[in-house]
Parts: sequence; C-alpha cells; structure tokens
Amino acid sequence: MNRTINRLLWIGGTPASYMRRFHELIDTIDGINVQYVFLPYKQSQQQQRSYEVGQFSPRSVLYDQSTKKKCKELIQDHARDPRAGILFCGLYPRRLMWLGLKLRNSACMKLFYSDLNIVDQGPLSFMRALIYRFILKNFDTFLVMGSYNALFFRHIFSHSYFQTKCIVHFPLPHEHSTFVNNPRRFESGKSVAFLYLGRLTPEKNVANICRACRILLDEGFTRFSLTIAGGGSESRTISEIVNTDSLSRVVSLIGPIKSKDTPDVYRQHDIFILPSLFEPWGLVVAEALSSGLPVIAPVWAGATADLILNGYNGVRLLSVTPESIAEAMRFYIKNTDQISEQSVNAAHQVLLSRVNVTASLENLKSLFGK
Repeated sequence: MNRTINRLLWIGGTPASYMRRFHELIDTIDGINVQYVFLPYKQSQQQQRSYEVGQFSPRSVLYDQSTKKKCKELIQDHARDPRAGILFCGLYPRRLMWLGLKLRNSACMKLFYSDLNIVDQGPLSFMRALIYRFILKNFDTFLVMGSYNALFFRHIFSHSYFQTKCIVHFPLPHEHSTFVNNPRRFESGKSVAFLYLGRLTPEKNVANICRACRILLDEGFTRFSLTIAGGGSESRTISEIVNTDSLSRVVSLIGPIKSKDTPDVYRQHDIFILPSLFEPWGLVVAEALSSGLPVIAPVWAGATADLILNGYNGVRLLSVTPESIAEAMRFYIKNTDQISEQSVNAAHQVLLSRVNVTASLENLKSLFGK
C-alpha cells in the first residue's frame, strides 16, 4: 500500500455488538486515530437487527438533530485533509450512499467496506450494476470481506480496473478465541442436537428447518433435537408451525440470546444450521465453526464459500428446501462418527482462513503505515 493515512473517520449505521467490540479494540491501539459517526437506521430496519443496548466508543457521535452540526464539521474536516481517510461501512442507511457521492471530489482517502456478495445478490441487471458502479467508482480503497465480496467488485468494475484500486483483506471482525471449544467427542447413541441462532425473519427461512424436522420424524428418525434461538417478525409463525405439526418434542424455541451468552449456546449443540434465502456473509457460520460445530449452510452465503468444505467441516446446501435441509440433517443422524471428526476440522478451518479480529486489526493498522 503506497498511500497511508494518519486519521480515519468511520461512518456507518448503528453498529451491532460484535462491531462495537471491534471498535473497543481499535481504541486501545497506540497511534491509531479513529473516530466514528453512526447514523441510526429506520425503525423497520432496527427491528431486523439484534442490536443490544451497550456502550459506544467514546470517540463516536450518533447522528441526530442535536449532533448534526458537529457531525458535518467532523466529516468536512476529514474530507479536506489528504492524510485523512473516511470509511463508509455499507450503503445503509441510504443517507450513507448520498454522503459518499457528495464527497467524491474530496482530498481524503475514501474507503468502502460492505458485505455485498455476487452470488447472494443474484443476477444483476444492467441498470442495477450501473448504479453500483456509479456509486462505488468514487472510492480509492476497498476493504474486502471474502471471496464472494471480491467477485462482486470485480463484476461491477472490469477486473483490470478493480486491480487499480487499493484492496485490503478485511474479514468481518470475529473473535475466534471467544468461541473456541475443545473438539467434541460425540457419544454413541446420543441424540444429535441441531441449532439455529439468529433473527427470525422471512429471509432467514427458519420455517424450513422445522419442516425438515417433520420429514425426519415421518421417516422414523427420533434421536435428534433442534433448538431455535432468536426473535423477530416470524416468531409467531415458527411457533405455530411447531405446535401445528406436533414438533414440540424435538423443537425448542428459546427466544433471543444475548451476545455474551452465545458461546455457551453453541457449546451445548452438535450441528449448526443456517437456512437463509439471502446471506451476504453469515458471521454465525464462523462463530459455530470456532465452537467446534460442523455447519449446514447454503452455497450463496459468503462464509460458506470461504469456510465450509463439503464433508470436511459441514455441508454446503445447493437449495434450502425442507427436503434438502432434511437430507443434510439425516446424514449426521445416520453418521454420528462424522460429527467428532468434523468438529476437529471446524475450528481449524477458521484459523487457516484468517477470518478473525486479529487479521482485521492488522490490516487496519496497515492503512496507517503501521
């Protein structure tokens, strides 16, 4: 990297708990000057995210009417400085997108960080690709989360044009050591404990795991259980499916889990299932693997592409129908010896892929020439 900065302004939507923890770690590094401006999401978007009440970095400002002038001064101060950088974390809320366009001729380094995923996005229309290109061409540096993320940018631009940009590997901050667990020895004859942990919203497709359980019960499989941890707009629907289909003997709904409690929840289970219809990255995949759980997840999730190898530490789903999910669950119920073997491989693959907070911090420091 030829160009470096001496200070950075991080602009994004209200951060989730794992990102707030990352900001805390940044604040402890000597010689790294990072300030934050957080833009609140609309109420409808807030309901789709499991944001917990917590402390923001003391270097942060939450954008509202009372801080509007302060935020604008902070942004303009960085924009005029060629040794400063402004990092745009995603395109939501939409105010971020318009702000990025306004700063296209500023002197500072302009960085972009998002989980945009070429496979998860589906076929991009010419007009949609044109809009993305118009917005993103203004940035000098792209923080790339994973392989599908990089493919998205190469698709939006030409490969040769993208190579002229500064590209920094910057995985979604994941604290592997928080979740790491001793490889599990699956006891013969034990019931296989499956887990889903996340939002209960339509795109998460959790109802299809319940329907997969119904298929397995109808086939005579009984030595398994499913725990669904989370809350959201689909909570009532999921509860009705469990009750209507008499699934309560194998399916447990335990509601939302606080971030500090998630490592313990992972450790109480054997296999993690992510059935999402859309999933740009999927931090829970890395968390589950670090916890020693093989993962069943769709091929279009970014974390699946970079972290899951079929038959090594999980199953890559080509579809998320009840039948395909049931087939993957059936494999582990019938081949419990694979759970112990794949558990060892699970955490190992996360370490090999360097999808962790350490890599994120190291590459952030490289922006400052550290």
